[in-house]
Amino acid sequence: MARGDMPGEPGSRLTRAQLVRATRDCIVERGVGRTRVRDIAQRAGTSPGLISYYFGTLDAVLLAAFEFSDADYYRQFAVVEARHDDAISRLRGLVELALHADESVGYWAMWLELGVESRRRPDLMELRSRLTRSWVALIRRCVRLGQTQGSFGPGDDNDIALRLALLMEGMGMALLAPPGVVVGRSLPELWLSVAATELDCPRLATP
Repeated sequence: MARGDMPGEPGSRLTRAQLVRATRDCIVERGVGRTRVRDIAQRAGTSPGLISYYFGTLDAVLLAAFEFSDADYYRQFAVVEARHDDAISRLRGLVELALHADESVGYWAMWLELGVESRRRPDLMELRSRLTRSWVALIRRCVRLGQTQGSFGPGDDNDIALRLALLMEGMGMALLAPPGVVVGRSLPELWLSVAATELDCPRLATP
């Protein structure tokens, strides 16, 4: 039997990744607490049985959706890293990906859901802790590169990265606010202006 097929659904072309994307969309629209297997199946245009075939349980597909949402950001940032060797361009690319008003709302909605649900579920708490460490490590890698290149001033790269990561998370939550609540400069510009001070790099805040 092909992995994409299952009893009762011959010739199914839905992949595991498509089901995970459908789950992510359901979480963003409905929240974790109101997402059921039948909702995911309806979104994907399949039957609940196919989801059980791939994942076994609702919890398993929910966990996969959170991991996919985070991995999707890193895949996009890998393109930025491949295009740019300098730390300033990489940090600018990082913040544009993370705080773009139209494209980043779904990511931060997932992050908010993960934060709320992780207070109740140890498996999600472990996942959130792991993803947070990875996020801080990514920013730290950019900071260390800039210090090595002489673009950024000295300082504890881990402490700087942690502060910038927390700032990013707060601004990500601001993206979820109703229109008109956050006004003035764009969030990427605000983040870069703070990062420029943290890193003693005025060029970082210059378009």
